[in-house]
Amino acid sequence: MKEFNGLALIHAVNDLAELLGRRTTVEEFLQDLVTTVADHLGAEVCSVYLYDVEQDLLVLRATRGLNPFLLGKVRLNRGEGLTGQAFLNNSPVLERDAAASVMNKAIPDLGEDEYPAFLGVPIRRNDLGIGVLTLQYREADSIDPRALRALRTLASHLASTLENVAALYELHEEPSRGVPSKAAPFTSGLLQGTSASRGIALGILEYLDGRVIDRTLPVQRSIEDAIELSARQLQELQHRVDQSLSDVALMIFSSHLLMLRDESFVGRMVDLTLDGSDPREAVESVVADFSRRFAEIPDPRFQEKAQDVQDLGNRIMRNLQALEDKDGDYRGHVVAVQDLFPSELVKLHLQNVEGVVFSGGGATSHVAILAQSLHLPVVGTGDPRLFSIPSGAQVVVDAEDGKVIVAPGREVLETYRRRVRPLLDRSRRSEEEQEKVPSPLTSADGTPLTLLANANLVKDARSACALGAQGIGLYRSEFPFLIRNGFPTEEEQYSVYLRVVESIPGLPVGFRTLDLGGDKLLSSQMGREDNPFLGYRGIRFLLDHQDLFRDQLRAMLRAGQGAEISIQFPMIASLDEFRAAREEVSRSVAALQDEGIPCHSAPQLGVMVELPATIEIARDLAREADFFSIGTNDLIMYMLAADRANHRVAPLYRSVHPGVLRALERLTGEVLAAGRPISVCGATAEDPAMLVFYLGIGITRFSVDAASLFRVSRILQAISLAEAGERARQMLSCSTLEELGGLVCALRERLAPEESLPRRDRSGNPGRGRGPG
Repeated sequence: MKEFNGLALIHAVNDLAELLGRRTTVEEFLQDLVTTVADHLGAEVCSVYLYDVEQDLLVLRATRGLNPFLLGKVRLNRGEGLTGQAFLNNSPVLERDAAASVMNKAIPDLGEDEYPAFLGVPIRRNDLGIGVLTLQYREADSIDPRALRALRTLASHLASTLENVAALYELHEEPSRGVPSKAAPFTSGLLQGTSASRGIALGILEYLDGRVIDRTLPVQRSIEDAIELSARQLQELQHRVDQSLSDVALMIFSSHLLMLRDESFVGRMVDLTLDGSDPREAVESVVADFSRRFAEIPDPRFQEKAQDVQDLGNRIMRNLQALEDKDGDYRGHVVAVQDLFPSELVKLHLQNVEGVVFSGGGATSHVAILAQSLHLPVVGTGDPRLFSIPSGAQVVVDAEDGKVIVAPGREVLETYRRRVRPLLDRSRRSEEEQEKVPSPLTSADGTPLTLLANANLVKDARSACALGAQGIGLYRSEFPFLIRNGFPTEEEQYSVYLRVVESIPGLPVGFRTLDLGGDKLLSSQMGREDNPFLGYRGIRFLLDHQDLFRDQLRAMLRAGQGAEISIQFPMIASLDEFRAAREEVSRSVAALQDEGIPCHSAPQLGVMVELPATIEIARDLAREADFFSIGTNDLIMYMLAADRANHRVAPLYRSVHPGVLRALERLTGEVLAAGRPISVCGATAEDPAMLVFYLGIGITRFSVDAASLFRVSRILQAISLAEAGERARQMLSCSTLEELGGLVCALRERLAPEESLPRRDRSGNPGRGRGPG
């Protein structure tokens, strides 16, 4: 490293700060700053990232040595990449080979690959985070300890000045919300976001503006023709859904088609036009009237019809103006949309979209689960420049790493094409050609193991059966509710549940009763809450809405007639709640028998372990519940008070945590001592290190997403129970996250060496995004 004089550096920077107050612009000051620091410290690269409080993002504001065209465009969440880690932890980060670090985040076109040696120092004033100052070198041994000391001193010295600079940027760059931006076109660069699913999509950007109709456009069709075309479009969409997605299509399109046959709805539109009204005014008038009337009905199931009416009215209006002749075939396109709901996601899937970008920092877990089931790459971004990208621009949706690249260079585009090809090959491979779970499945020492599948849709159950799952361990029954955005009837639910049971003949199916609440809200039914995760959700909601609870239980019991089914209740916090839920099952069985309707008369009834309180009363519950299923995603969140979808605290959400591991061991001991089976259905059942731990404490039943079945079975086969027990004891003896981190990394590298480790940190923190709970 170049010889330097620390005092001379401070004096040089002081001179720059004085110029800022007199004549230099903010941009010139920052550029002079990074140039001066780089020269004094002999660095090939020096950059300044400033914290944008409004957007809660670190923004690249100045650089010497990296791509200057990405200034203001590179945006990082707290904790994202090496720079984000320095900011989040308020601690310097030194990596002599950044590419090898699990914390590294590669940013296309930025030009960091040539400079692997990285040093980042946080800039703070009192308790306020201002930004990060970074240095990068070509050679690993170029970073001298003096550079770290000098940079820390400089960061402290500059804190007050850079706080004012950051404030000036925020003053002039207030982000837009809700309405597409009219700012200058964003023609190339990077948008940071959050993955809602995995995958990569390449395509031409197109905006989905179906909810924004220009009423000034002329009428091109008669009202009768527009209504007929609307019905034909919906029927064609329904027919295009293969059998495996028919449950989804039924929930989405049935109410629309019924309304198109309702004379009081479409007939009224026709009558108004015959009386001389403009067809557009007729549609708007009837839609507004029906929406108001539905919204005023106290029953929330009818209130939700207002959305159906508005959606259908929008379709008729577009057809009047001949705006939807092709009904949106998005093959080869990536769609950008303001908001993303489950029903809209399915429609886009049916229209062959390659990928989706939506405005927002993260998706609800149900949008994420649905996107995964549909194998559709989806990224949410809070960056307001999303709506400044010219329509028709080439974009890459990288849902593996939560980013969108606009107008990628030739090398970047080819790199992504190479990554997409094997993903496409796997998705096109038939289920018969895919690797399957061996039968019987045993550990390395011959102990029998049970590997079940999680399912959200009928297609998931069918895939699981074809891939060798031993049954469905967790069917998330709220999906028809979320897709419909309302409450399906008993008959509608029965039709869906029966298809699930029939999709996996002769094998057990575990139904979870409705788990709304938290990030799974139906807002009009449940109301807004300041803290929904600690609010009105799961079994609490069901016991307060016994009519809805009984509809669902009756549908499950009817669908399970002649099959092996179980029912598990979410968010159980007391023995009283379990007894109340069990009593509802007994009432539903008795009512069905009185009505002469065939049903399953004695399903196994279980408890979802998602709350710390459930662990404390496990012995009492085990005397009455038939089985236990650990929902680790929510359990870890509640134990550590860290929402994994909140990037401010996401690094605190750790599956491999001393408190979590010890609680799981205690729970398992109580349940097994009572002779009850216990399984894991959360995302940690796919983590090699946690699988070893679970085997080591006596858990031999797991339920994972269908796509992970073979991979998990391979890991389970590689471990003996004796070794697992020893590894579990080692993990339980650790007191710190750092101790655990070493054990975890060693296990993961041994059992899944081919996997990409950057999606997890050294302490067992899952990658970004919200998984199924």
